[in-house]
Amino acid sequence: MKAGSIKRFVVGASVGATLLGGVAHAAPPKDLADLVGVYASSGEKTLQRRGYTQVKSTAIGGSRYGYWSNKEVCAEVQLADARFITINQVEYAGACGPAPPPPGKGAPAPAAVDLRFPPGASSVTVTGTVRGHDARAYRLTLRRGQTLNARLTSRSRFLYLTITRPDGGVLFDGASSAAGNAFRGVTPASGPYRLQVYLVRAAARRGGVADYSLAVSAK
Repeated sequence: MKAGSIKRFVVGASVGATLLGGVAHAAPPKDLADLVGVYASSGEKTLQRRGYTQVKSTAIGGSRYGYWSNKEVCAEVQLADARFITINQVEYAGACGPAPPPPGKGAPAPAAVDLRFPPGASSVTVTGTVRGHDARAYRLTLRRGQTLNARLTSRSRFLYLTITRPDGGVLFDGASSAAGNAFRGVTPASGPYRLQVYLVRAAARRGGVADYSLAVSAK
């Protein structure tokens, strides 16, 4: 593999090209950011408690790279001097196995609630609670070329936002975004957009509960 043939974004130190994961995101998964710099012995136990399983590992020079999966996200962890030096979210396929199914696949999609802006306003904020696999969904009808802003805030690091286009394709997925659960972009088509708030599968299986606030605007 030629150095520089794929992009790598490093948290903690710069060490060259991603080994197996293809394009990496500019930050580690949100639920792992606090593990950069910790001792490997405690870090690996924490990874397991958070629903991650080590898929493979490889050694290069004085570093070891471990690839950890929670069935939705693949994290590349670089270890050196008995510590986690870097943690990068990398492309799932190739590093942790076949690409995982989209969020919610295999479970009934929640009914979407229509989002409506108050008269004279171009924004709205809704609050709610997600319990286990019981995701929340909203529908907002927009015109092509509008600027859509959506920001999900929650104390839970396992809660994510996805936005799908009128044709059903994914416009935004907070689980794989370096910006976290914040989206700003121009709508590619006219029609209903679906915004879904959900817990990652590992947290949903444990019966996790998360409160949230979702702020949406369009101009």
